[in-house]
Amino acid sequence: MKGQRILTIGAMFLAMSIPGAGRGGQQPVDVPPIDHSDWWSITGQERSADEPKPQNRELEKSNFQILGIDLNADAYAEAVKTLEFTQVVRRGDAANGREQACYVSAESKHATYLIFERGEVNAAFYLFSETTPWKGRELCARSDRVSKSIHTESGLRLGLTPAQVIAILGEPSERKANELVYFTSVKKDSSAKDLASARKEHPELNENEIKEDYGTYDESVDVHARFVHSRMTYLGVSMAQTN
Repeated sequence: MKGQRILTIGAMFLAMSIPGAGRGGQQPVDVPPIDHSDWWSITGQERSADEPKPQNRELEKSNFQILGIDLNADAYAEAVKTLEFTQVVRRGDAANGREQACYVSAESKHATYLIFERGEVNAAFYLFSETTPWKGRELCARSDRVSKSIHTESGLRLGLTPAQVIAILGEPSERKANELVYFTSVKKDSSAKDLASARKEHPELNENEIKEDYGTYDESVDVHARFVHSRMTYLGVSMAQTN
């Protein structure tokens, strides 16, 4: 039976929570599963029946890189080095369970938030300047590296117009009054490293079974860009990889 692949960003996120054990023995802060105040979380949202069909295309990897952190790389050590320690918040359960590490700009007058999130099969980051409160916001760590000028390697940043976002990402899957939604899905071949890991984890499978069950995987991406007065105030980027 095919299993589910956890993105390498998941390993990064776990490593980000490890420093807490060495700083007063801090553990993740649990928020009751019924709490859905984290309005910015893609992972915590239920998919609607009328959502658009995924586009069969792959977005540029530069859209998944911010502050030198790559959602597709084992770069957790660099992430911790870059952004240092923050208290991890854990909320939800089962499919929408999620762990979150929040950073906020040192400038408090016009706060900018950068949040990394790990779900069961996805990883995400969020960049926004909206001030709608949520439970656990007070645990965000202040960072000089976070500001309204930070951007993905592709150039996605707060303040862009819808036309500028489309110039970077292409035509969206759905246009709403103040939001652009991108939903893409592609099938990819597993790397030699991933196949080697599958062989190690499943010695009971022969080579044909390994290739059948783990030779390919589906990569799904959700990108949401929200606007106020035609300027982007929220960017959510989520990627899931499943067999």
